Amino acid sequence: MPEIAISPLPEAVRRIAAKTPVASRLRTAEWSRVPLALRERAQFSAGVESVRLLGTIQDKLEKRIGMVQEEVAGGTAHVDRSSFIGDLRKIAQEEGLGTGTGGLTDVSSRKRLGLVYDMQTRQAAEFARWKMGEDPDVLDAYPAQELIREEDRIVPRDWRARWAGKGGRFPMGRMVALKSDPVWAAISAFGTPWPPFDFGSGMGIEDVSREEAESLGVLPAGQKVEPQGERDFNESLEASVADVPPDLQDWMEMSFGDKVAIVDGRAEWRPGGQPERTWKENGLPSAREWSALPPAPENIDQKQARARLEEGFEAPAYDGGMVRFGTEVLDHWAAGEKKPGDIAGRLAHLPMAMETVRTPHEVWRQETQKTLVQAFEKAAGGIRACVVAVRQGRVVKTWFLTDAKGLDTARHGMARIWSGVRAAGGSPPGTGT
Repeated sequence: MPEIAISPLPEAVRRIAAKTPVASRLRTAEWSRVPLALRERAQFSAGVESVRLLGTIQDKLEKRIGMVQEEVAGGTAHVDRSSFIGDLRKIAQEEGLGTGTGGLTDVSSRKRLGLVYDMQTRQAAEFARWKMGEDPDVLDAYPAQELIREEDRIVPRDWRARWAGKGGRFPMGRMVALKSDPVWAAISAFGTPWPPFDFGSGMGIEDVSREEAESLGVLPAGQKVEPQGERDFNESLEASVADVPPDLQDWMEMSFGDKVAIVDGRAEWRPGGQPERTWKENGLPSAREWSALPPAPENIDQKQARARLEEGFEAPAYDGGMVRFGTEVLDHWAAGEKKPGDIAGRLAHLPMAMETVRTPHEVWRQETQKTLVQAFEKAAGGIRACVVAVRQGRVVKTWFLTDAKGLDTARHGMARIWSGVRAAGGSPPGTGT
């Protein structure tokens, strides 16, 4: 399968970043019983119980979709299909996951890991395309789409039978329907209205213009088309985790244990698996011993900072991607009943929070967020430290100022995934400066 060309579209990046690695021995058929919203939010691979392997899959896919470089021997490089398979094979073999068969059931095989890469990069690219297709102007010009064969298969599935069985019609003998038609999600083995619709299907979609849709009788002439595909899909997501039947609740609790929580019939993931370790348990020096610290950025007026957050903006991050600063921060502070003076001080230090995101000393992966830490040298002497929490979806949750002792308190997690320690006269790896 040719590699999908991906641009770092924000929607595709956010979809991948919002996933939670979920280790489970469940096979593909059993995963199909899991509510759609949980499957959409889970990073899983059938039969894989290794948190380390799934966490690495998640990390590499985030970098691939976001076009972010990773540290490699001798510098940095983008993640591609070859490096993805090679690095994951090594981990799978170290974890003793290989069976030696080389087939799709062999977690360490090139065939299995290649399928993971192909499916997830295709899903991300097609999701971004689906989102763009929901734009009112695009939808008005191209309100329908056609299911077509893009690649031949030795033994092709009978897609015409599947289409008919899910309520699809055949205008002029073609599999064409409005983009909002529920048939798209119905024919998918994954419950999503964008390709791929099944493993190795070779099928794809092609936009159908308004003129052609009207001539085929799919759309009445001159009828206004309202974006509703996203709304309908989101409603189906919500419905899939609401009012989970008791028998399914019992099965999910038996299958996932404390990884899933069911409260008042509603299901959601409770990520976890790897124990958190502190800086000391990782054999790292205290923040008190950090040297060659960068100068502290100048403060700004708190009203200006608040206005920027209310408007929302994206800022460059240490890994070459972008993170969002917005009202989520203000909401978090309000929910935590932070005092006005504390909030004013944090707002004034917005430039320091942005610099911590751009050039952190360390980044720690925690259960529901990444924590970025940095220490700065104040003009008058001494240090000022900053801690920034970035939740799933690359959205800043909060930041606060502290000292070296407080910085050490924040330095813990399931893994330290970034070290921006400067060499003499140099820059942190991967910053491109």
